[in-house]
Amino acid sequence: MSYREELKTLRYGDHLAQMFDVLFEDWMEESDRNWLVNECLTREGVTLAKLDEDIQTGVDNGVSADEQVQIAASALRQLKQPTTPETAKD
Repeated sequence: MSYREELKTLRYGDHLAQMFDVLFEDWMEESDRNWLVNECLTREGVTLAKLDEDIQTGVDNGVSADEQVQIAASALRQLKQPTTPETAKD
């Protein structure tokens, strides 16, 4: 199952999609995007379902899902290095 299909099954799937969109480059095809999301999840040892639960925990503690995504996206933008198709999977 692609990450986009899985996101459709989650309560905060749209929010998670916004967060991951920050990582994508214009040249990326859907297969590249799937690879990148799966690589990020594997390296961090989390699943989309776990991230969905974490957003709910934040909401339960008074931080809106939108605010959580804005914070995460801002941090990701600062860490992001531009890539080309040739350097993306090195």
